[in-house]
Amino acid sequence: SDLTRKYNREDITIWGAFSHSTTTRCREYNSNILSFCSMPECGLYGLLLLVGLLPWIPIKADFYQVPIPNISNKSGFLSTFPTWFCHVITPIICNPLLLWHLERRGVRTGVWVMNHHAEFAAADWYGFNGIMTDYPSRLISYEQAKKRLSKLFSLRFT
Repeated sequence: SDLTRKYNREDITIWGAFSHSTTTRCREYNSNILSFCSMPECGLYGLLLLVGLLPWIPIKADFYQVPIPNISNKSGFLSTFPTWFCHVITPIICNPLLLWHLERRGVRTGVWVMNHHAEFAAADWYGFNGIMTDYPSRLISYEQAKKRLSKLFSLRFT
């Protein structure tokens, strides 16, 4: 936080953690730096949406960034969770209505880390407005192909 303040980078820095206590400490230490939801917050927001209470709950985070568990569980930390858990949690934390609601409330949504065209398509389908990837050129290629298809369909159906 001291370096972001010293070099005037607070407005382009995002911080947070999976741990709720760490994310809370980050927010308390420097509230000028944007933060993303902790994993417990992500699950809580999904459940609150399902029971209809989310519109009345304050959201402290500026970003909602999650993996898509039933896609991302093949490697990394999500591979430690049982497959059934990934299939149960995905519709809760990646719910298109949840993403729409968060964006309407000013929370930007993103998914990480997607590296293949099928994964990019899944992120699009859910409605995330940002995709983190290790392969930007693949994402650019996907976006270009999507744009070409969009033009093709608009020509055929107009």
